[in-house]
Amino acid sequence: MRRHFLLLIATALLGADPSVEFLLVTDTHVVNLAGVHPALAGARAHFAQTGTALSAFLSRAAEAPKPDFLLHTGDLTDAFCFDRASGPPVCEGVAVFKPLLKQIPVPAFLALGNHDIQTYRQVEGKPAADYAVAPRARQEWAAAAECFRDGTYYSFERRAGRARYVFLVLDNGERRLAKDSVFSAAQLTWLRKQVAAQRDATLILVMHVPLGEDAYSAELKSALAGSDRVMLSIAGHRHSDGIEDLEVNGRRLVQVRTAAFGYGEGNWRRFRLLEEGIEVRPTGRTAQVERKIPRP
Repeated sequence: MRRHFLLLIATALLGADPSVEFLLVTDTHVVNLAGVHPALAGARAHFAQTGTALSAFLSRAAEAPKPDFLLHTGDLTDAFCFDRASGPPVCEGVAVFKPLLKQIPVPAFLALGNHDIQTYRQVEGKPAADYAVAPRARQEWAAAAECFRDGTYYSFERRAGRARYVFLVLDNGERRLAKDSVFSAAQLTWLRKQVAAQRDATLILVMHVPLGEDAYSAELKSALAGSDRVMLSIAGHRHSDGIEDLEVNGRRLVQVRTAAFGYGEGNWRRFRLLEEGIEVRPTGRTAQVERKIPRP
């Protein structure tokens, strides 16, 4: 009892909780296939019930232990637009997801994935992604979700005791190099400024497409140069679980990937921020710690 009382006093004096827990989902691919080209509807029918499953999951998210916030690393929907058999595309991606946003019982921080900013087209008998609609898609997502009020890449912070954690949320589903995209160039400039400005914070990258050996990843890694405070990258996209130790500019960075919720209701993770580091729970389980990452 005395120990608990002292902990409460210490927490009040520090002005921050001793720990912060958050819940992660990714690649939910929520979709309504009404009016969609029959070939595309048939190809994407395996995601038809994901919205119902996600709604049930969000209802349970308020149960103990209630997370402090929810993080989604993209492909919220299966497409912003779909081709019809004839006529203009069906562009209901944001509208399909909006009711679920209202159901989230805690603050929600979202990243956009490639599916969230594309039109799924039926081209020569095959599905094809068209990103011409991306600017419009970003505008609609910005109007729909509070976390995007200043744009679809942004930062937010949480404190655990004396530790300040800053989340840098990227919009990297399009995966274009800075030289090919004004949007990507502006985002990389923003990222460099954030890294330079947050010298006293521990940095966490949040994005849809994980860091790899591709050219765009090289651009992102270059933007992180000069900082030894980036300790974690959280991503989705590959639809598989994984915890990887990456070398970024001569320093270690832990990357955590989580399997797609659209392929299983047990595909979610819990993270716990502590003053001394971050605990990563296994996918779908909370009773054990899969990895503990010490703060730099």
